[in-house]
Amino acid sequence: MRSKLKSHGIDLNSIPETDVSADKPTKIKKEISELRKTLVNSESMKSLLEEAEELEQKATEKIQKCKKNKIDMRLDVASVVTLGATGALSGLASVSASGIAKAFSRAASAVSGAVRVGIERIKRS
Repeated sequence: MRSKLKSHGIDLNSIPETDVSADKPTKIKKEISELRKTLVNSESMKSLLEEAEELEQKATEKIQKCKKNKIDMRLDVASVVTLGATGALSGLASVSASGIAKAFSRAASAVSGAVRVGIERIKRS
C-alpha cells in the first residue's frame, strides 16, 4: 500500500502546472480514495491513512489547477481574437482600400497568433 501511495505521489508531481487536462489527476484521486477507504477500515495503518488523505487533497488541487488552466487558455485565445477584430474594425473605419487591406491583415495576424498560442499550450499539456 505504501508503494502505491508513493507511486501516486510521483504521478501527481509529474503533472505540469500548465496542464489543461484533468483526466490524469481525476484518475489518481479515484485510486487514492479507494486506497483510503481500505485504510480507514484498518486501524493499524494510521500513518498510511494520513498520507492517503494528503495525496487525495493534492490530487484535488491538481484537478482545480488543470481546470483553471483550461479556462485561462480559452480566455487568452478569445482576447487575441478580440484584439484582432478590433484592429480590423479600426482599419475599416478609414474607408480607403489600403485601410481595409491593413485591417484584414491585422485580423489575419491576430487569428494566426491565437492559433499559435493555442497550439503551444496544447503541446505543453
